[in-house]
Amino acid sequence: MNGMRYELFIRGAFGSEVERMGDPAQLAEAGLFNISAEINKIKAATAYAMVIYKNNSRDTDSERMEEFIDEVMYATDFEQIDSIIREFNILRENS
Repeated sequence: MNGMRYELFIRGAFGSEVERMGDPAQLAEAGLFNISAEINKIKAATAYAMVIYKNNSRDTDSERMEEFIDEVMYATDFEQIDSIIREFNILRENS
C-alpha cells in the first residue's frame, strides 16, 4: 500500500502548488492512507480527485474513468484503492 502515491495523486488534482494537506479538505496526507477509520475520507478524496482529472482531460476514456470512480467508492481496503489509483494513472498517461 502506497500512501505517497495517494498523497501525490490528491495533490496533483489540485495543481502543482498544493503541498501536503494543501487540498481544500486537507486529506492529501500519506499518513492517513492506512488508518482504517479514515477509509471513507480517503475514498471520497480519491474519487473527487478522479473527477477533477477526468474533467481536465481531453482525449481520455471518460467511460473508463467513471468506472474507476465507482470502483473506488466500493473499495473495501487500502490495497484496492492503491491499485485503482495505479490503473487510473496508467490510463491518464496513455491518453
